[in-house]
Amino acid sequence: MSDFEIILVNLSHLDRASCDDSCEAPLGLYCLAALANDRIAIADCRQQVFEEAASLITARCKAVILSIPEHYSSAKISSFCVELRKLFKHISIGINSAPDGYEKYADFAVLDNGKSAVYRILKGEKLTGICGVDESEESVLPVPRIPLCDKGYTISPEKILTIGTIEIYQPWLGLQDQTSKIKTYPKIDWLKSMVVWLKNSGFRGFHFRPSGITGEALRELTELMQSEKVAFAISPETNDLKAVEWAKAPLMQIWFYKPNDIAALSERLKELNSAGVLCGLHIDKSFCETAGTLLTGNIDRLAIEDCADWQFDKLKRVIKRFWWQKGRFFRRLFGLKNVSELIAFIKSSYRMLDIILERKGC
Repeated sequence: MSDFEIILVNLSHLDRASCDDSCEAPLGLYCLAALANDRIAIADCRQQVFEEAASLITARCKAVILSIPEHYSSAKISSFCVELRKLFKHISIGINSAPDGYEKYADFAVLDNGKSAVYRILKGEKLTGICGVDESEESVLPVPRIPLCDKGYTISPEKILTIGTIEIYQPWLGLQDQTSKIKTYPKIDWLKSMVVWLKNSGFRGFHFRPSGITGEALRELTELMQSEKVAFAISPETNDLKAVEWAKAPLMQIWFYKPNDIAALSERLKELNSAGVLCGLHIDKSFCETAGTLLTGNIDRLAIEDCADWQFDKLKRVIKRFWWQKGRFFRRLFGLKNVSELIAFIKSSYRMLDIILERKGC
């Protein structure tokens, strides 16, 4: 085993319930590690990430950088760092944000994609405090060349486009890959390299989470996906009317995440339905039930985030309303066209029935 100098640790699943049916690949960390694959390792084992990280640390290791989710338990992160420090007193510990009191358990915080911080560490610098944000052209991360090793990455069954669908946040942002506070979009050449990399890794469907994509960028993305012969889904802003113009194959789905302007989205969904576009809605426990009546009638797919955090009765009502409206359950069942749709339907219906029949062990 190589003696790595930096360990990047994916903690995005630290606070998630074991029932969650998605496990996203930390593509941003892989792009960051591509700066020096022989000197940087990634710990990404969902169930035993601490043990995996510890197994990668040697006397040569200089720093461990944690990629933590936006909504996390500070107690769990602190405990993770404390235990790591007990075993390896020689390492520096960094995190990808700077919450109040982070100095109690971490040595430094990285607020950009991490490229500058990584190079400074590899040169022998010991980082402390908040690292400055680098937004220069030189800060762009490379796309990995080594095929992505699939560690059981999964996607919500409602988002499956074909066998081998992967969820993409903003990997060009490195350590900030899964942030919702920043929305950017890379140049099409960078995106093409990423699609080719993931395609060579065995993926054939690409679900793009919310980013800074606009109408013109969507046109380029559609052309790219056509040339690569892969399916994709996007998540545009509610008011991006140009999305309809390019809503054609291989674009298979358009998703809306945790909408705030319910009235605007309701009208938007009617337009997309008229254009024959399959629409999905991704919601969390803050979803408003009264407003939900306006939405669930016009969507084709529903994904629920962190179901274990929901009030159970509310979760049950939302799911029942969605699946029984317009006879969705039986229309989906008798409208299956291929193996991918069958797999998605089986997984979705199992979860739906599990909740409706009140097996709360989610």
